[in-house]
Amino acid sequence: MDREKLNILAIGKNCKGATCYKRIIAGDPDNTPVTVDCAATPVEAYKKWQAFDYDCFLICDKNENKDIFNKLKYCAGEYSDTNPCDRMTGFCNRSLFLSRLRHMDLEKHLPISIIIGDLDDIKLINDVFGYDKGDHVIKNTAGIFKNTCPSGGIFARWGGDEFAVALPKTPENLSQKIMDTIGRECGKADTVPMKSTIALGAATKEKLDQDILDTLHKAEAELCLNKVAGAKSRRYETIASLVKLLGEKNYETEEHAWRMQNLAIEFGLELGLTDCQMEDLILAVTLHDIGKLAVPEQILIKPGKLTPAEWAIIKEHSAKGYRIALSSNKFARVAPVILSHHERWDGRGYPQGLKGEEIPFLSRIVTIVDSYDVMTNERPYKKAMGKMEARKELEQSAGSQFDPGLIKVFLSLDL
Repeated sequence: MDREKLNILAIGKNCKGATCYKRIIAGDPDNTPVTVDCAATPVEAYKKWQAFDYDCFLICDKNENKDIFNKLKYCAGEYSDTNPCDRMTGFCNRSLFLSRLRHMDLEKHLPISIIIGDLDDIKLINDVFGYDKGDHVIKNTAGIFKNTCPSGGIFARWGGDEFAVALPKTPENLSQKIMDTIGRECGKADTVPMKSTIALGAATKEKLDQDILDTLHKAEAELCLNKVAGAKSRRYETIASLVKLLGEKNYETEEHAWRMQNLAIEFGLELGLTDCQMEDLILAVTLHDIGKLAVPEQILIKPGKLTPAEWAIIKEHSAKGYRIALSSNKFARVAPVILSHHERWDGRGYPQGLKGEEIPFLSRIVTIVDSYDVMTNERPYKKAMGKMEARKELEQSAGSQFDPGLIKVFLSLDL
């Protein structure tokens, strides 16, 4: 019959492995297989503890028990960042998870299923809503894993935004149901105003001769495949959430974003943009004002003239939008476009004072589309212009605010 093997680290100046071994097995009526390793000092013990996963440690020197015990607790991480358990969730760290997974890897526990999850947009949530909100999402996700999985599982905070669970006596069909439930519950959670999603992967070890680490790698591979396969739908959900948030903060912003998409598509087709450029342009016009999430609402909807201090805050939104976009792999490639969409052709724009073709090409397009839509739609601080008046305004500003070549193409459109 298979028995779990105990790996013990014995510590003390006069430690002798054979003596410790006899001492341990004398008190074990089940004759559990034991491996004993010795270390003379806490420093040596710490190095060994880091290099190998021990189940426990044993103090050999009677007169120094308390001193060695306290030193080892410090070295092993009970009072440091190397603690084997994650403080935020209480889950194992990667090293402890792998150690416990090896102990679970017995015939009596088969089939063993492993589920791995990767939360989307934690960096984005941290940047938009603050780290407290990001921590709240992580804790809530840990709770979903714990409440969804049957008892007896090993739970891990696999990385900053990744989770893993190993489930004994869990066949593949059951692990798929558990994984689907985790994904559904994470999608329903309202821990932050925007929708939070998670990519998941699972694999099952069914036979004893299968390597448990291969099962883990298969779960990771499925996670990667699912993450790629669902990237577009999850990106759309994130964009929709962000635009909705902007609309709630500033009543016209959501409609503004969707109108700009239509203008950008028509303009981009006339310019002969590639599919990749068109995709980036649509993404940029949709998210160009994302930095306004960090601007106080009373400034955004103020009907009167802004004070110099208020105007300075408004001007920060393109740089803040740039940082928010950079925090998400989904949006990072359009971050420079967002940063520069208030630059002017004559170099008098912000935040960098870029001039002419120094301004990214897509930013110059966004600037024209944005300005036209703002002029032709009412805002709290101004009435809407007619289309002919707006076209005249664009034409007069060609070569100063706008790229003159692009203005010529834009004005040729049947708007």
